[in-house]
Order: sequence, then C-alpha cells, then structure tokens
Amino acid sequence: MRKAAAQLDLGKALASGNAPRVMITLPASGGKVQGGQIAVEAKVTDQGGGIGKVEWRVNGVTLGVEPAGRGFQRKTASEQCPSKETGSSFWNFFSRSDPSSDCASAGPSTSSGLEPPLKITRSLTLTPGDNHVTVVAYNAAGYVASIPAEIAITSVQDKSPVRPRMYVLAVGVNDYWDSALHLANAAPDAKAIADGLKRAGSKLYDSVEVTTVLDKDATAANLDRVFTELGGKVRPQDVFVFFLAGHGKTEDARYYFLPYDFRYAGEASIRQLGIDQDRLQGWLLRIKAQKSVALFDTCESGSLVGDRIETRGLEEKTAIDRLVHATGRATLTATSDNRPAIEGYRGHGVFTYTLLAALGEADTSGDGRIDVNELVQYVDDKLPELSYAAFGVRQVPQNVRTNSSFPIVAKTALMAAGGAPYNGSSGVPIPASPTHVVIAPAQVREAANAKSATIVELKPGTQVRLIETANGWTLVARDGKKLGYVQAKSLITLQ
Repeated sequence: MRKAAAQLDLGKALASGNAPRVMITLPASGGKVQGGQIAVEAKVTDQGGGIGKVEWRVNGVTLGVEPAGRGFQRKTASEQCPSKETGSSFWNFFSRSDPSSDCASAGPSTSSGLEPPLKITRSLTLTPGDNHVTVVAYNAAGYVASIPAEIAITSVQDKSPVRPRMYVLAVGVNDYWDSALHLANAAPDAKAIADGLKRAGSKLYDSVEVTTVLDKDATAANLDRVFTELGGKVRPQDVFVFFLAGHGKTEDARYYFLPYDFRYAGEASIRQLGIDQDRLQGWLLRIKAQKSVALFDTCESGSLVGDRIETRGLEEKTAIDRLVHATGRATLTATSDNRPAIEGYRGHGVFTYTLLAALGEADTSGDGRIDVNELVQYVDDKLPELSYAAFGVRQVPQNVRTNSSFPIVAKTALMAAGGAPYNGSSGVPIPASPTHVVIAPAQVREAANAKSATIVELKPGTQVRLIETANGWTLVARDGKKLGYVQAKSLITLQ
C-alpha cells in the first residue's frame, strides 16, 4: 500500500488538474440516421488539466480513441479564473451547478492562458435500432476523466433479418521461450474453450469462426496481425469472445500479459516487454462487435518476483476494472500464482474447467441459452466452491459486467460423466514437452491413492508432464500419453 501510494495517491490525481469538459455538437440527440455509419462531432474544452486521451463509445463499447499528446498543458487555478477567488480549481469545478457558467463559459482568452476548444470528429458504426454514443476525455496526466457526453441515435437499416455470427479468439501459452515460465494447461485450455464455444455457438449463430493462437505464435507482433484480420471481418451485430491463458502480471494497477518470447530481467522487463492494457485496448478497438466477452485465465507469476499473492489482490482487481472501463467489454478473470494444484484440475485450469461446465449447467432461466449474467454468476458461485473442495483454497473469480447481458451460446453439455477432462470434438492431444522431473523413486499407480495397483516405477531424473494435482497426488504423462498417478512430493518443476 505504501509503495503504491508513493507512486500515485488522490492528492496527486487532484493536483494533476481538472478533466476537460466534453460536449457532442453534432448530431443532435434523439435523431435518426439511415444506414450503419454516423459522423459524430465533439468539442473538448480544457479546464486547466490539459487534454489527454479521448474515448468514443457506442452502447458502452469503446470503438475509437484519440491519443493524448495534443499539446494542452495544465494551467493553475488562478490562470483559469483570474478575476475570481478560486481556491481549489477541482472543487470549484464540481461546485458549480451550471457547468457553462463562471469561467467555464469564458472561452479562450489571453488572460486565462487556456487553449481554445478542440473540435474532433469520428465516424462510428451503429447497430440497427437505438444506439447510445458517449464521449469521455481525460486530463493530460490521464488521472481524471470527464463527465461523459452522451446522445441517443436511432439507426434505420435494412429490415431483412441478418443472423449474427460468432467469432472466438483463444490464446494460450504453455511452452514459453524461457522454460522457467512453463505452464501445463494454458494451450490445451485455449483449444478446449475454442472447440466448446464452437459446438455450443453453432446452434445459435449463422456461423462460428474460431481462431487459436498457441505457444510460439503468441507474440505481440502476431497477435497484432490476428486482431487486424479479425477487425476486417467482425460486424457490429456479431458476437466476439476473447480467451487468454498464460502468465499475467499486475504492476502499478496496470495489467500485463506475458507473450511467448518474454524474457524476465527484473521488474522493469514486465513493463517493457509485457502486453499492457493500452495495447489490449487498441487491439479490441478493431473489433466492432458490440456484444463481446473477455475471459482471462492468467496467473500473476508470483514466482517471478517472489512476492506474496495475498498482497496483490486489490491491485489486480483495480487493473482489471480499469481495463474493462477502457474497453467496455464484459470481463471475467481468475488469477493465481503458478502452483500446479491451482493450474491443474481434471486436465484443465480450474477456471477453464468451470467455464466449460457452465456451458451445460448455467441456464438458470430455462430458455436453453447461456447469457453473460448466467455465465458470470455460475463461475462466481462454483469456482470458489470447486477449488476449495479440491485444494483447500478458494479461488475467487473477478468479474466486471457491462450494463446489458446477451446470450453467448446455446446450452450444451460438454463435460463427460464424472468430470473427465473435455478434449473437444476432435480431441486435444497432450503436449509431449515435459514440465516436471522426478527427484525420488516414484510408484506410478492406477488411481490417486497408495492402495491402487502399481503400473510402473519412475527413476529419479525422469521427465514427465503434469496434467493435474489433487490431494497430494499428481496425474502425469510422458511423450503425450498418460502414465498414471504419482505422489506430488516426488516431483519438482523443470527449471
């Protein structure tokens, strides 16, 4: 807490200056437009804190961003209203009952030193029917956001029904370039989620297009290319699901995903080489679907920096909240350190396992479909319960919902009886690369208990792949084939 407060506190945020004032000048609210495109003009007025990033949203989803750096500099309170006793410019700004009165309406002048209002225009894509267009501006420091300017517009489009399409982008990294970061379930989970959503979505959409980006392909450059390609296909009326599995990290309340080629060289490398939330926002801006969900199954890689996971919970929740606020996408995330007991559960990460189960069990309304709220509620209820029963640790998911819910998929049972791993309709192979090494003679048994039959004995130095761990026993595989269960204490992670 002290470290975070030293870098940014409320006093620093207030001292950075007022947020700009935003007004949408064209078109007028309540109007109609023919077609699916509209040009929106806004006026952004500096209130002393300068003008930073400006975000354009349609129905809560961010579809455009004007970058910061337009040259507006913060002015002091006396410079804003030199003829008045101002005191704190921040409190004066919010104490005025009429934001167009006092010095806010004085306009640019040589005595105040404020820049003239900035006029910006953006072409935005609308969905058929009612649309809410919102513009938000930040001060130059990026610490304070304006009160949103909003208009309501009705888009009159072709009345012939067009069934939406579903697009799924599933990213998972097991085999990091740095083998110390190796994971067991991220890539298979991405495959399983992609296949599961394809099966469950085919009953609801005109088509379901799945893109998987795994292991060495999950670099920043390649993900940039993939988002660009999808951006040329996805329409506003389509549904987009983004699944991300691998190592994540939170630094200064900002989220970072570690790509395949990440190399750790101190905490600064996370900020320099990780994929931060600004880049994720930029990629998601290319996706025009106004119904979209982001699912993050990333751990915080506590072993990288040696800090305790308990101390990072609030900071991480803040980072995810900021990411959701910036993108407007409903987001569900579960994070943990990289302990095998949390990552491995019945062949999946425990979070992914719960998601897959939700596709067949979360239909509380009985309408045969799973919507956003039902999915979130199911995972919120079941994940802590399941993780505590299996590992004695409650893994609590983090979720931030948007104002509206929508059906994601049709109800589809994916999990086999008894909770066996879901391997997809075509089967997801077990990767051959090892994750652990045997450090003591290990009896491989048919079941996770000492009374079951012995299959084979593994000698020290034997390399195996961990599939799941529970109650002190670990299911292992070798060369892509399951062997059986060994005691977890006989294994250590490959370095």
